[in-house]
Parts: sequence; C-alpha cells; structure tokens
Amino acid sequence: MIRHEQVDMLWDKKYNSTTYDLACKKYDECPIVLPSKGYSKIDDTKTVYISELSRTYETACRLFKKNEFFKTALLNEVPLKSFKDTNKMYPLWLWNFMGRFQWFLQNDRQAESKTETIMRAKRMIKMLEEHQEDCYLITHGFYMRVFIKELKKRGYKIKNNSFFGISNLDMIVAIK
Repeated sequence: MIRHEQVDMLWDKKYNSTTYDLACKKYDECPIVLPSKGYSKIDDTKTVYISELSRTYETACRLFKKNEFFKTALLNEVPLKSFKDTNKMYPLWLWNFMGRFQWFLQNDRQAESKTETIMRAKRMIKMLEEHQEDCYLITHGFYMRVFIKELKKRGYKIKNNSFFGISNLDMIVAIK
C-alpha cells in the first residue's frame, strides 16, 4: 500500500460549514505537488490498484512506468463533511476532528459510516485474496488505517507501519 503524493492545496486556518465543505471538495479535485526530486520507479510487473480520486492516478503514473491501472471505489478516501451547519468560523483541525469523530460514532451527517468503510475494506481484501497475486494499492491515509486494521484481523503481518501516522508516499507492506 502506498499513500498518494502530497496534494497541491493550501488549507485556510478557519472555515464555516459551507466553506469547509467546499474546501474538502476542492481538495479531492486538486492535482498533486510536482516532486522536488525524481521518483525511483517501482516494479511494474505487478497489478496496481488505485482509487477513483485523481491524486492516486497521478501518483501511480509517477511511480510506475506503465499507465494502466485498475481503478476502484473500494480504495477511495473516507469522505469528510462539516460536522454541523453554521456560519461561525472554526479552526480546520476542529472540522477535521469532529468529522472523523462523527464517522467513528456512525453519525449520518457524514457521507459514509464507519461500518460502511469497514465493509468496503473487507470487500477489497476479499477481491485481492481471490486474485492471489502480489500487487500495489495507491490509496489514502485515513482509509489505509481502516484497511490495515482489517488486514490484521485476517492474519496479515504489517511492515513499515508507523504508529504516528501515514505520510505521503509511505509504503506499507502486508504479508500473509
């Protein structure tokens, strides 16, 4: 699993609910940052799965010599929305935290529930196990945490996983 490259967007420090939702939408449409150094290409004899969001396609194109990838919504990032409707300006960290907290509590204000995300991860794992091949997944930070947890439940050993978070271009290996 590889987390996509950094997105070329500067977040504001504060938002109201409308501007936060628009910023989240904009983030999903922004390109990735041009790299300051060259990428080392990765073995492209393996199948590469990407999410539907353009940042995973752009990352895959930079990492692999080929440009044929399998796109699936099963690898999409967990969507994030404002936690309430308000014109009051709140800091970005609060919008992010409360949105993820609502997701955790299965609040229907968020576009996808925790249960739905887990089911999506399980479907992806099942599909990969049915193909029985080594492969690459280019996906997203928050989704990767859920995916890794589900892999562990199925007996996979996880290598290169940091307790503190998953940075852009971090590669995490799962072995069964």
